[in-house]
Amino acid sequence: MRPDTAFRRDFQAVRLALLTCRAQPRALSITPPELAKLLGKTESDIHLALEELQRQGVGVLGDGIIQISPRFWPYQRDSDPATSDESRPYVEQVKPFFLQRRCVQSSFTAADEKLARSLYGRGVSLIQVERAILLGALRKYATILHNGRGTPITSLYYFTQLFDEVQQEISTQYWRYVADKVKTFEQNWAGFKPEKLETK
Repeated sequence: MRPDTAFRRDFQAVRLALLTCRAQPRALSITPPELAKLLGKTESDIHLALEELQRQGVGVLGDGIIQISPRFWPYQRDSDPATSDESRPYVEQVKPFFLQRRCVQSSFTAADEKLARSLYGRGVSLIQVERAILLGALRKYATILHNGRGTPITSLYYFTQLFDEVQQEISTQYWRYVADKVKTFEQNWAGFKPEKLETK
């Protein structure tokens, strides 16, 4: 192969990769003749460049679609619908774990749902999610008892560090104790008192 031919193929492959990377989402639907016209090259050059893209592992080609490989994609990709569907039952179970605690005053927001999907992706089990929320609630109630007052939890992100903490090896008896303490406090607690406005 002549050096200038190899250079041209590499150059075209890079140009095509850059062009495709500007497209959203991570794929460009375009035919070789359309690319040839767009880049001012012959259709033969485009076919060579497309072959080079695939050979270098930059993109996957098929049916007129150039799909850029993840390691070459410089932008954050949109959520995969399939993954979102898979995580839906998980998210729906996290929601009541969060909202049923009396120290929580919130709806289950889009941000909370996003965190729940992230926990699913990280492999945090539902048992661990429930334990983290129970532990966070117990500590919140301990603060309320100590100070005589407190503020409600308004986001699932309040428990972020606890999702890691509960992955340690801790006995089942301890978690039963935590759940019982939370249940007892919530049964006897009058709830958050409205803040009094100061008057002068």
